[in-house]
Amino acid sequence: MVSEFVSAFHSLSGITIAERKKNLYQLLKDNVNSTINFAEICPSTQLEETFKADVAIFFKNTDEMFKLLKNENLAVIEKLLKEDWFIKNICENITGEELVSDIFPNISYNTKLKLLNRLTLNIDDPIKGDEFFYWIKECYGLYLACKLLPSCSPGLILQTLKMGRVELTPKQLLLTIEKNPSITSNLIEKLFDDPSINLGEKYEYVFRHLIRTDPEILIKFDERCNQRFRLGKRATRHFLINHEQYFLKHSRKLYKLLDVNEIGRCLREDFRTVFFDIFPKSVSDLRDNFDEYLSLLNVLPTNEEKLDILFSTFKLHYGGEVLAHSEFIVPKIFEWMSPDFKQNWLRTHEKPTEVSEEQWISFMNSEQSVTLLKKKLSSTSIIKEREKLIVALVQTCKVNNDLVALADVCEYVMSRHRNDHVKVKTAFLNTLHDSFKLKKLKEEHWKHLKQFIQVCCAGNLSNFITEKFIIALTYFNLKNGLPITEPLKLYVKICYGRYNILCFNPEYEKRCLNEFYEIIPLCFQNDDLKYSYMEFLRSICHWNKRHPNERISIFSYTSAINKLTTMLEEKDYYSTAHEVAIECLIGEYEKASEMNLLNLLFSKSKVLHGAARIIKHYPLSMVEHLESLLQKIFKSYMSLDTLRHLFRNIADSNIQQQIATICKKEMDNNLECNHEKRYAIYILSFVSTHEEEFLKSVRDLYPVDSVANLDNPKYNLQQAVPTSFRYFNNPFSALEPILHFCQGDYMQFAQKSLYHIVHNTAEHRLEDFLNKLGKRAVSIRKHSIFLSFKLLNKTTTNNLLSKVMESEKNASIRKTLFQSVLNYFLRNPDPYMWQLVQDSMKTVDVDDTETFKILIVRLKKVPKEFFSVYVLFTWQSLDRLTDKETIEENKRKVLAAITKTNITMLPVDFCTNLIRQHLFTSNDTSFQEKMYSFTSTYIMHSTHSNLPEIFSEIRNRSPLFPKIAYNLIKQLCTDFIDDKFANENNFVKFVTLWNEGVEPCYVLPDHIHLHLCLMLCNSRKHKSAVTIGTEISKFFLDLHEKRCADVNELKKCFEVVFKDLSLSHLSGSNEESRMVIIESIIDYSDGPVCLSLGVSLLPDEIMPLPKVRKIYDGIIERARTCSDPTVQIMLRNHLINKE
Repeated sequence: MVSEFVSAFHSLSGITIAERKKNLYQLLKDNVNSTINFAEICPSTQLEETFKADVAIFFKNTDEMFKLLKNENLAVIEKLLKEDWFIKNICENITGEELVSDIFPNISYNTKLKLLNRLTLNIDDPIKGDEFFYWIKECYGLYLACKLLPSCSPGLILQTLKMGRVELTPKQLLLTIEKNPSITSNLIEKLFDDPSINLGEKYEYVFRHLIRTDPEILIKFDERCNQRFRLGKRATRHFLINHEQYFLKHSRKLYKLLDVNEIGRCLREDFRTVFFDIFPKSVSDLRDNFDEYLSLLNVLPTNEEKLDILFSTFKLHYGGEVLAHSEFIVPKIFEWMSPDFKQNWLRTHEKPTEVSEEQWISFMNSEQSVTLLKKKLSSTSIIKEREKLIVALVQTCKVNNDLVALADVCEYVMSRHRNDHVKVKTAFLNTLHDSFKLKKLKEEHWKHLKQFIQVCCAGNLSNFITEKFIIALTYFNLKNGLPITEPLKLYVKICYGRYNILCFNPEYEKRCLNEFYEIIPLCFQNDDLKYSYMEFLRSICHWNKRHPNERISIFSYTSAINKLTTMLEEKDYYSTAHEVAIECLIGEYEKASEMNLLNLLFSKSKVLHGAARIIKHYPLSMVEHLESLLQKIFKSYMSLDTLRHLFRNIADSNIQQQIATICKKEMDNNLECNHEKRYAIYILSFVSTHEEEFLKSVRDLYPVDSVANLDNPKYNLQQAVPTSFRYFNNPFSALEPILHFCQGDYMQFAQKSLYHIVHNTAEHRLEDFLNKLGKRAVSIRKHSIFLSFKLLNKTTTNNLLSKVMESEKNASIRKTLFQSVLNYFLRNPDPYMWQLVQDSMKTVDVDDTETFKILIVRLKKVPKEFFSVYVLFTWQSLDRLTDKETIEENKRKVLAAITKTNITMLPVDFCTNLIRQHLFTSNDTSFQEKMYSFTSTYIMHSTHSNLPEIFSEIRNRSPLFPKIAYNLIKQLCTDFIDDKFANENNFVKFVTLWNEGVEPCYVLPDHIHLHLCLMLCNSRKHKSAVTIGTEISKFFLDLHEKRCADVNELKKCFEVVFKDLSLSHLSGSNEESRMVIIESIIDYSDGPVCLSLGVSLLPDEIMPLPKVRKIYDGIIERARTCSDPTVQIMLRNHLINKE
């Protein structure tokens, strides 16, 4: 029985791989209980190698699968690694030592990566994950080991992230969180170590997961991550079901991440509370997003409830009425009003100046508004005015929800404005479309609209808008049993080729398609008729794709099919014709063949991509046209991936041999057809059953000299040979051949193939190969060094490195060596490699500034344990350069890489000396800015004992360099605020030193900045507008006593930097809180000093809110009654600006 199985295995029938695989699985099912001796299965082709893997997988023979894993066949490896049970078997039965000593040396680098990714998904025991991690790290370094990090223990994960600069991909981070949910917060916190990464953007996929599973984490990091995604409706619904109470508690932060309409549907009972919580604190913010907040109310069942929630929420937030603000007088609100309420409101209120007259009229009841608007329309000849009025005419019907009035408007527009300017007609149709659902219009509307549409079509109005009305009219007619011929005639004339309409209703769509077939010959002739038929047939193809169980036979449309065959017979044909012909052949092959569509199609040179689809479904169709088809492919520019997919799918050896014969014949052609010959080489590589056969055919094309002869006809063909190597199933077969091309002029088109081959070749084959590569010219040796560091294990790499470091004298190679050593160190940091980095850097010529820059570019990737020594070494190395500008430019980049998370790793002496030597001495503006940031970061994150020394330096130098001192203080305050007031003790300590050692009159702007920043920090705790005002008054009075008070300086600093931040910490509306702050500034002291400051801080725009207006009027009255000149000047300035 076994021998019968083996015999049947080697004699599987079928032209394509799919057919043979189907027969293979039938054979396996018939022998499911048999015991297979895999030693007897000796594949003679690459396809049989792949099928042998299928057999091993079917019988779950792990021993054979391990052997196949090491055979380097890419197709086989891909199959094996897809099997979860096989990967789990590796996890359970292979030790870490066996993994790195038995499996890794016998597989390629790319296979290692794939295997590690699969292991990461399937390792359930963190102890096994730790074991694999340590062994891989020991033998291959940290970079490869970190691929397994998500499957390791929590302690190892956090320790690795803490010590090394490990950057997790979104997929790795999500997997780590899923396997270790307890350390989610710590993981995300570690990611903030690199401020250059936008976590909200890079890890959006992860945060989408977290909002569904652990929203507390999302809230914790909300401000730092700056999330911008929104969940869909279903995900929002699930979130609210599972986390309803949590959402109610944090609705202000979470609602922007959810589908707003779904919130109202799911939380109907709590909607009033949610709407109140998410309402903006500022009227100006509401103004900017008013439409969005109105849309939230759409889910409520009644208009009365919508208005009630909107009005009450606005009043609770701002203490005023919504409609007291002209910017909130919008049609949507009046649409929600009852007729009596609306009429009463309009009668008791005057039209605001900001609201146009036609819009104000549109808010009235339709009995009044329609008449008034018609009268205005008839009395104006200005096109823009008529355009606005016609819009208002439709809007008033919408506001009043009056379909009867709309019918009257449609009749009026048809009778009076059918010949009006195109802008007026377009405005009418656009507004009608946006305001009403066309499906809900009735007979009284359509009897006028269909005439108006006919006029618009005849007048060449925009097809985009008229198309929508014609489709809606067609739907109305179908729904009511009316004929659709006339509207479809209009549609055919203006909407060329788009015949799939009313797709939401398959019955109606099908009826329209059949009607279009009858209409097209009535509307078009000659070439237009042919093209329209082609588009119609393509529409039928679209129907068949969307409705596979209700297919329409294309051949039932005889006239259209006849036009198709006529077009294919022509020399120049419409591109849609061949698309339709391909669909005909794939859908109804027998009928299409009877009509000679196959021969007609294959006779065209521009249908090769479509031909590939036909051959895939009906491979025998290719045999009769093999010669002509290949000749067309030779002349084409099809992508190699498309060609490979087409020809690798052929399994029949006879067809493969025929193709190979034609390709070889083309290659031997004496005519100078280089393009055709190159494609013949590519196809030959795809159909060769063994790589050796192909290599034998192209051996004559191997270069014999490093200098290419561009006049040699072989040169163009030589470029195709290494490209073909990239498509070998067994890349190691090309190791020796590719060496022939790794020389001189040929390396430029061999490099990509070289890298592909070595990345997919087993490690144990590479050492000897890379040694050979390393004995060639300098340009080739560089590749050898780079690939050795990447692809070989640590022991082999270190041995190779020692030899090269001792013997290499070439400056270019030493530069490459330094880059490779540095990159290797960053991926796999250890003391030995760090010493090699320093040694190799010392040999670099001082004039080679590019190499010095490499040190700086890699600075952000340096592991934490080496960060300090790396920065010191880089700084000292830059001093070797001779050009001062280059030194400062590069040192500026070093400073940019020093952040709040790594500055504490640097020695105190280095930091203080840096500040002392460079903060006040550099003439380079950009370098100074980096020094501001560095000094500020050092102040905020250093220990208390270091602050006096830094402060002393600033105090002593500030009189000589006031601008530098001011910029530094601004930077310090900005960093403190941006860092969410972290390290508050350091900031307070610095302010204390400042108060004790500096006279404010000499550094007033700096002094104001520091103290307002301290007040802002305190406002987070007391959250009182009165307290903020009191603190500002005390501070200003203190300055006044020292005779250095400056109203304008304090006003500028408060309004530009601190006002909005202070208001964000307070409850209530921003407008009200600001006025309370100003009032408390004035109330603290009865004298003119605080009054003048308070008046200067008044906003130019006063919102019509009761409490805001009351406080404002009181302040103005007090200022008017004060005779102090300063107060009067401030009052006059305010009133002028207010106007």
